[in-house]
Amino acid sequence: MSSRAKWIAGLVLALPLPQRIVSFTTGCQDGLDAHVRALVAGEQQALDAWRALADAGPAGARAALVGFESAEPVGRRLRARLVREHGDAGAIVRVLELSGDPDAEVRASWIEFLARPDLATAELEARIGALQERAAGDGLARLRTAALEALGTIDDARSVAALGRLVRELPSPERAVAAAALPRTSRSREVVRELALAGFGPGGADGARTPDDVLAAILPIHGHLLADEVRGAVSARDGAILLLGVRHPTNAVRRAADRAFETLLARLREQGRGEHALRLLADLERYGIRARVLHYHRARLAFFPAGDAQAALESARRLREQEGGAPVGEDERVGRGLWLFRSLYLEGMAELALGRVPQARARLEESAAVLDGQLAERLDRADERSSARHVDTLHQRALAEVALLLCTLVENELPTSAPVLERARAAHVLALEAQSIHAATTGDALSGWDGLLDSELSPYRLLFTGLALPAIDRERSLGLQAVLGRVLATVAPREVPGFVPFAVDSQVLSDPIVDPERLGQLQAIKRNQLEGVVREIERIQARVARLRVGVVPEEDIEILDSLDLRRRVIQRDLLQGDRDGWRALLELRIPGSMALWIARDLRGEGRGAESREYAARMKADLERFGIGGGWYWLGQERLARADMAIGNAWTDEDEPRKAEESLMAAVQRLEDIERQLTERGASEGFVRPFRALRSSALVSLAVNANVRLGAPDRALEYYEEAYTLRSDDFMRVLLACYRARSGRAEEARALLREIHPGPGTLYNMACTYALLGDAEVALDFLERELEENHPSVGSRERQMEWAAKDPDLASLRGDPRFEKLVGRR
Repeated sequence: MSSRAKWIAGLVLALPLPQRIVSFTTGCQDGLDAHVRALVAGEQQALDAWRALADAGPAGARAALVGFESAEPVGRRLRARLVREHGDAGAIVRVLELSGDPDAEVRASWIEFLARPDLATAELEARIGALQERAAGDGLARLRTAALEALGTIDDARSVAALGRLVRELPSPERAVAAAALPRTSRSREVVRELALAGFGPGGADGARTPDDVLAAILPIHGHLLADEVRGAVSARDGAILLLGVRHPTNAVRRAADRAFETLLARLREQGRGEHALRLLADLERYGIRARVLHYHRARLAFFPAGDAQAALESARRLREQEGGAPVGEDERVGRGLWLFRSLYLEGMAELALGRVPQARARLEESAAVLDGQLAERLDRADERSSARHVDTLHQRALAEVALLLCTLVENELPTSAPVLERARAAHVLALEAQSIHAATTGDALSGWDGLLDSELSPYRLLFTGLALPAIDRERSLGLQAVLGRVLATVAPREVPGFVPFAVDSQVLSDPIVDPERLGQLQAIKRNQLEGVVREIERIQARVARLRVGVVPEEDIEILDSLDLRRRVIQRDLLQGDRDGWRALLELRIPGSMALWIARDLRGEGRGAESREYAARMKADLERFGIGGGWYWLGQERLARADMAIGNAWTDEDEPRKAEESLMAAVQRLEDIERQLTERGASEGFVRPFRALRSSALVSLAVNANVRLGAPDRALEYYEEAYTLRSDDFMRVLLACYRARSGRAEEARALLREIHPGPGTLYNMACTYALLGDAEVALDFLERELEENHPSVGSRERQMEWAAKDPDLASLRGDPRFEKLVGRR
């Protein structure tokens, strides 16, 4: 019998006889005996018995809690896992009694159970207290961290207050973990602001100064929250937090302040709130933030969301003017080179957007030359920090190659011509070299085109934004995306699913395994990955030896076991590499998402058939090429996203049955992922993104059922399942909408009072207030939705068409203001 089957047997045989009857049968002793026999017959039968127990749901979970303390450790672990997965609010009180179990795996299950979103407010204060106790006093660091992160997922005023206390009471490093766990919602705003201000001034309300490690953890959260708050000018104290942060004497705090600033501007960009972002920059300029930072971000904002290529060009030139004078020290010299590259690169991209291709090419070639000079110094051979910089420089250099490739395409050069394909191959070589050096430093070898093309200076962030630029209107943008995808698919097959490669004669260009340079890089990645893993093993062993306690801590044993398994797998792959080069490529390179990006943009233009074609082709390519073991879960997630893209396109085209079929396929795939991960003991943090994606798919099903199928009961069923998986402000306003739709007005209004309206909630706020009969408020939110969330004409028109048909807004029809907003008048 396998170890897993033995665990299951241990659980079931440890249950008292009456509980086994409840779990497995409707009271039939023969049925119970059959399941017990199956548990010792072999792994498959044992798994079937486990599933039968799980199928009993909350009743089975409650049964597992009877006589829990007297069970053997293996039995307690399986019982706890059953409760974690299938228990309901009725199990909370008993779990609270057992939360101090001596077994670490049992305590880990209790932590995950107590933070489950579907438990809502049941015994909430007691659950928060138990998690706070674990966070402060558990004997294992990983469980203290898990409890802190669990508190952050609850997103309640009491859990935020508990985290705030723990930040002040815990020693390092747990206090920084507690700070980082604060939820990025309006509930955390005052706690985060108070901690930040106490890091720069005389201290907080209790006179205590916020330590630097906590300050570094909360500044990015401050930037995230500030994006939802900025409506007019930045307040003096919020500006002071950012300014003092970037001038702080501690490197970690300065980097965190830079991330806060980047996060704030990135969120404003994503929300299409360019005016607010520019106003923010003007405010910060008055507060004294560095000029080159301001010009850099002004140039990026001019591309998107402003869509003003001339303004981008002017800001890029001002940025270049800032880089005069002799650099002071090695760091300043390297930093100067990076800023010079950015200015030249942005200038070149602006010239390209304006249609001046020769000028664009000249500036982009200058930017590439700056980086070539830095790369020639081989900083990767110095220390780990310098190696990381070298990797970043390689990525930027690859971006410059892609930009130069676009110059050639804009000039209508054939996409199969040598200049185009050589540029694409050069970008691939640079990306592989960066991956190789990163693997040597960290042991992490996985990478792909997304890391490059989703970065802040990528053409997808500057040119392919859905806005019309002078020489690249929306149609031209979609055309360039399509050709660029095919070119990259030509030189890197299997890495760009969804795009049909061009037929070319040169195998060196079209096959990385035939190309000696790229094959060498792939082999180097594997060797360097092995070196990185061995180095990490030696580092942990040395740290444990310094402890001189005679016993290796449990969390280090787990990490070392995992690293040793990775070491053996890499060694096996190196032995097989010469015989199966494609297999090595499949394992090392994660397929890109560009097909989903163009599918999204086509959908935004109302071109559903083309959108579906890209998503369907991406799905077919992934299934045909296979999914690498190293990125198996990410591959499954990509397949689910492809199904969601197909389903959402069908919804837009009023094909609700087809939409439901595709969206259900995504939900089922994500359910399978979650189940498999849970069975393998994956952490809650690893499972959470898949659960959130499943929630999004269920919301899409609810919208399709409500608006297209006209089936509000089915919509409610989908939505309630989604809400058990995720309960942020977006989901709360949807819950309020459903409560209003079902006539529970007071409950809806109570939920609305808890919500801080943000870009992601505006449309559903309009729907909810319309259902409640508050027409003027509903129209205000609808107007904000159309003005703030839809920078392109196509996107705005699609939303207007949707609003005109949305049954939730039916009470507004005939109102002159509504008719004007949806384009009927």
